[in-house]
Amino acid sequence: MCTFDRNQPRPLPPGEIDPEVLTKWFHDALGVLRVDDTLKRFFWNRDISEIQQFLIRSRQELQHFWAYNSPFDPRRVRRLVPGIASFLHKRIERWPGWIPEMVLADIVLDEEQYAALREGFFPGWDCRYATYCYNGNLFLYRSGNILMKFRYTRRPDGLYHMTSCYRTAKLSDPRMLDETLRCGPWRVPLINREERSRR
Repeated sequence: MCTFDRNQPRPLPPGEIDPEVLTKWFHDALGVLRVDDTLKRFFWNRDISEIQQFLIRSRQELQHFWAYNSPFDPRRVRRLVPGIASFLHKRIERWPGWIPEMVLADIVLDEEQYAALREGFFPGWDCRYATYCYNGNLFLYRSGNILMKFRYTRRPDGLYHMTSCYRTAKLSDPRMLDETLRCGPWRVPLINREERSRR
């Protein structure tokens, strides 16, 4: 579990959205949403792996998962979960440390591929980096660290093109996004078989 002095405000580490920062933002959300003390104790004791579920699960799954794994009335928990997830993502999306990066113009997606990209996948031994989608923004993450933010937009040709891309200073090699999009275990491949064989 990520630990820090909860009573003292701390500046954000430069260039990082790491487990400590995400945990702090999670606790900030509890204060902003005015969660009562009994529920706050339940939420306060979540570790980074559970907090990460806020980032990579859909809102519906979140509400079900957290509501029925708590000792409280599920309706009370279910009302809070979307607000906490929304608070976290506003902090992530508006974080001032994002560094503009060149878009990957050669990875263009059709409707089915874009749907698979939005679904994302969980990281594993074969692919340590993974992505998730929230409100149209896509994020590359690993081990509780949010490393890149990017977006695909549908163009007049009917295909989806990457239109923005940002990274954190912690990501030393932005090519990891290219590698993840090309080789990740997506429901359908994001590049065709012929292009994959040429690499």
